[in-house]
Amino acid sequence: MFVGEKTNFGHKTRGVAAGFTLIECLVALVVIVVGFLAALMLQSKAMEGGYQATNQTAAMTLAESKIDELISLGTAYLPADLKNGGSQTEKVDANGLVLAADSEGGYERTTVLRLQCPTSQTNEVDVTVTWQDGAKSLTYTTIYQPRNFN
Repeated sequence: MFVGEKTNFGHKTRGVAAGFTLIECLVALVVIVVGFLAALMLQSKAMEGGYQATNQTAAMTLAESKIDELISLGTAYLPADLKNGGSQTEKVDANGLVLAADSEGGYERTTVLRLQCPTSQTNEVDVTVTWQDGAKSLTYTTIYQPRNFN
């Protein structure tokens, strides 16, 4: 027998090497890298979706709290800028606390009130909450009858 010869069930083979070729290793590396990058992109999209859901939930809460405030105030106690079909814009944080108009971040809440029917004294109100410097917004519209404190 020669040096390096191996027998395989009676057949003689010469120079058989075991292991992976360089091409196989590179292909495996490319597959792993592509899978890793796909997982990173998926994680990034999931985080962005969570962030947007948080903002939409906060915007809906801010709009509902403004409508609840208007209902509880009654017509006589409405802010002056909302009476007779006016509008009011204020800068608020996620908890509804009013911020300075020139402050960074937060939400801008615009309320428009219209007298819908004078006999039943129902009002239509639109509350629009914007965030990310006006790039995203949510509008909540409803008709309500304010409380009468007479």
